[in-house]
Amino acid sequence: MRRLGVSFWPEVFSANDVIKYSVEAEKKGYDSVWIAEHYLFRDAFATLGGVASATSRIRLATGVVNPYTRHPAFLAMSIATIDELSNGRAILGIGSGVSLWIEEQMAMNMERPVSVVKESIRVIRRLLSGETVSHKGRTFTLRNMKLGFKTYQDSVPIYMAAVGPKTLQLAGEIADGVILTAGCSPKYVVDAVENIKIGAEKANKRLSQMDIVAFLISAVSEDPKAAKDMTRELIASLLTRPSRAKLMLNPEDLDEKALDLIMQDARRGNLNAAGAHVTAPMIESMSVAGAPQECRKKIEEYVRKGATLPVVMLISPKEQDSSATLNLIQQIQHG
Repeated sequence: MRRLGVSFWPEVFSANDVIKYSVEAEKKGYDSVWIAEHYLFRDAFATLGGVASATSRIRLATGVVNPYTRHPAFLAMSIATIDELSNGRAILGIGSGVSLWIEEQMAMNMERPVSVVKESIRVIRRLLSGETVSHKGRTFTLRNMKLGFKTYQDSVPIYMAAVGPKTLQLAGEIADGVILTAGCSPKYVVDAVENIKIGAEKANKRLSQMDIVAFLISAVSEDPKAAKDMTRELIASLLTRPSRAKLMLNPEDLDEKALDLIMQDARRGNLNAAGAHVTAPMIESMSVAGAPQECRKKIEEYVRKGATLPVVMLISPKEQDSSATLNLIQQIQHG
């Protein structure tokens, strides 16, 4: 049976929405629910605690949190609490975070983000294993710190979010799984898997031992145009991130004029206007959107390219929209 995860566009889903649709996802057979920490919307761990209490089987993951706004000791404590609360269903998804929020809005220094994530994972693993940790690194210092309780799982999985080649290679080397950024394209997945493989082999691991999580902007409707139009604002937002267009789009789909207009409107804070400039090839590359059968085939393409855990990202809290997208799992299992 094909594994699917579910996540949520945090700016539009309330914590209660997330719990409601997570319960529905569990009933439909989804593997896992992934909660982003998107400032200043909802707290990832508090939301996961609510989901843990309302469910019994679905795995619970942060997708993702960072070690700048949360010290690694607190990350270990928080994910261990979710693991205890859920009887062993926790996954820690960790990444460097978004510089706009951390550097520009919080005025926190984000030097050496890859090294910071690497150091954090090392510290968190030791704490989750029950070790008393003394550590003096380039970024963090801990003195005789130990979790005051045991995790339910013998080893809580740690998945690392990565975008660029070197970061993907590091993730393949040190993490249990790799999280590919929201809006990733099939083209990007192919390149990412090759880099993950390099890192895995460095650590004497097989690629088959790695979970490769692909976050897919998803909208399903019997009206394909309406589904595609729902993705426009989120795709526009993602395309404003540095180098994102070149990473995700085929060269022939790089419409520089459209990208410039997207950037101009996004800088003015008008994502609705920015979304109007998103082209059909951008939507095709960076989302799973359209009629149910069309979306099923697109998810299968991601799997063929190397994603082991496609995660559908719900982008509309309207019940008819979210339920239609969640029904994709039936298409995948019975298509």
